[in-house]
Amino acid sequence: MNTDLMHQVYEVLIANRLEFFMFFSAMVGYFVLCYARLPKQCISKNKEPEDESEDSVPSSTALCDAVKAIKLDKSKHIAADDLHAILEEKLQGYVVSDVNDFLERLGNELDSELLHSILSVLRSLGVKPDNRTYETLLKIHVTSHDFSQVQNVLADMEANGMPLSDRAKFFVMKGAVQAKDFGNAFTYLKELKAAWSARSTSEPLLPQSIMVMLVDLAWEKKSLGRLAMELKGIILPEKTIDCMLTKCVESKDSALLSSVESLARDQRSTLPDSTYSLLIEANLHNPPSARAIVKEVLAREGSVFAPDLATTMIKLCTDSSDAATVDLLFQRMKPKPISVLGAFAWFYISAEKFEKVCDIYELDISPMCNNGDTSLEASLHESIVDAAVVCGRTHLAERLVREQAASRMHLAISWRHRLEQLFEGIMLTFARWNATVSYWVVLVF
Repeated sequence: MNTDLMHQVYEVLIANRLEFFMFFSAMVGYFVLCYARLPKQCISKNKEPEDESEDSVPSSTALCDAVKAIKLDKSKHIAADDLHAILEEKLQGYVVSDVNDFLERLGNELDSELLHSILSVLRSLGVKPDNRTYETLLKIHVTSHDFSQVQNVLADMEANGMPLSDRAKFFVMKGAVQAKDFGNAFTYLKELKAAWSARSTSEPLLPQSIMVMLVDLAWEKKSLGRLAMELKGIILPEKTIDCMLTKCVESKDSALLSSVESLARDQRSTLPDSTYSLLIEANLHNPPSARAIVKEVLAREGSVFAPDLATTMIKLCTDSSDAATVDLLFQRMKPKPISVLGAFAWFYISAEKFEKVCDIYELDISPMCNNGDTSLEASLHESIVDAAVVCGRTHLAERLVREQAASRMHLAISWRHRLEQLFEGIMLTFARWNATVSYWVVLVF
């Protein structure tokens, strides 16, 4: 019986060797990752080398460990007086720089109640918070979206006669933006701008993400024009300008558009294609201004045009039936992606220039489709067939019809093949699972 049992166990191990190998590999990987994620401080504590004294441990590290222990003990609902006594014992002998270090390291892990207790104990021990302390506190509360605590920190700074540093102003402004308080955000923006101008630096005033949030808030509060006036003379990221122009497209406000366009042109002598595209789109209700921008774009050197810019220019020319501008763009633009070629084809179809449509298909679109780079949308494909019939190029129309039928057949076969592969994969997985379960049943019972 022992021999039979060992033989069955051996057969199970051989039959499922891949599964066992994967399982043990996963276990080894788990332990490796778990060990790698252990904090270095914990590893060093476990080693406890004899030649190192407690004084060699950084003050902020020991303070972090003490506050972490208090944080865990808070789950037992420590009374306020007891918490004060514990903190007073743990924080004895530390200076404000140590406190600043541990606040920056553990800030996001501490709740507002524990932070308040820590500050209260520090004051009772004669340790006064400095600018760095308040900056860290503001950062913690803004990150946790606790805007009431931001106001408390500001009140505490005012009571202690502590002026706001530029870094603190940034955090307060960021918190105001998150709280949808445009008034306060705008006030601190002006103060940050004054400090930025005094430094004569080439760095942006605000990170791009914060600037976009500020633009969205100004738009929501119907104060985008006011913000645009205040941003005069500030280095702005390209995405911020494009975000403001997107709002101009929605508003159709000529005065606002003029202010934002002035901001964009102050940034650089030659605008990027994305900005040109939005300027044209925002001026669609003012055709003379839009055509002037198109002429400016075509006057540039080079043959590279962003697809969105080319499509917007074609859209404007479609509304005004400006075939000459589209012809010039078609000659200048290289390369032309399939989306832009489709826009050209639609324009010439609407202008009833069917020969031009057929030429675009045969010389530009067809080679791209034959190489497998892309495919043509069905409605445009049918319109090109009609254009070929109208202009007498029946050979092209017949070829297009054959290609369309072959494409539909290929698509149907492709979907059938994918379904068959999926079904086979499901059946194979089920068969292997069933075999594994059967072996384990034989082994156990």
